Amino acid sequence: MNDKIVRGIGSILLGLAILVIIAGATSAYFDRPFPLNGLLTGSMEKIKIKTIEVSGTGTVSMTPDEAIVYMGVQTKSADAVTSQKDNAAKMEKVVNALIDAGIAKDNMETSSYTMYPVKDNEKGENITGYLVSNLLKVTIKDINKTGDVIDKAVKAEANEINSISFTLSEESEQKVREQALKNAAKAARLDADRLASELDVTIKAPLQVSTSGGIIATPDSVQVKSLTTPIMPGTVTVSAFISVIYQFD
Repeated sequence: MNDKIVRGIGSILLGLAILVIIAGATSAYFDRPFPLNGLLTGSMEKIKIKTIEVSGTGTVSMTPDEAIVYMGVQTKSADAVTSQKDNAAKMEKVVNALIDAGIAKDNMETSSYTMYPVKDNEKGENITGYLVSNLLKVTIKDINKTGDVIDKAVKAEANEINSISFTLSEESEQKVREQALKNAAKAARLDADRLASELDVTIKAPLQVSTSGGIIATPDSVQVKSLTTPIMPGTVTVSAFISVIYQFD
């Protein structure tokens, strides 16, 4: 065989052998666990994190700045059409009276509308008339006008005042809730520090935080007996609850 051909084949075989050796060495290197940020991965044991869970509650009370009143008209007539028309006419008067009292249309919405037959009390068979009820949910932005608004609605033939609830505007609620959350967070951290002191450990950064809470309103029922209806709004309490998981050493 030609010497040049023999030398060429030898060179090729030598090169293939070197590639096999390099490939084997590389594979063996990456099969071993290697350090990452000072920790060993692969078959190494998982690191256990020591944690402590605490919770805190914060509450803030203030005078409400909004009132929600459910009011409307109830009518009864011998036939359904007459009762419905009578109700619509009286309800229009009530809406106009509310607008005159400074209530925007955006702050009035239909809460319920019902019409049903009224039957004979003794036999429960004969229909004696039809009852129509139309209720509005009215949001009063100026709480000091609540009594005046009710008076004007009743004067305009509203004969249903179901309930009044006192609450906070969105802006006021947000401010009060922020303070309630701060109070809850301080309470949780205080408990964590006390436990850490008793256990002789050091609290580190929180690993998980969850919150909940809302408005605790003070609803009141009002019976309108005369004009200049007295309104006693009381207070509204906003609560916040926080749960924190801290890491410690």
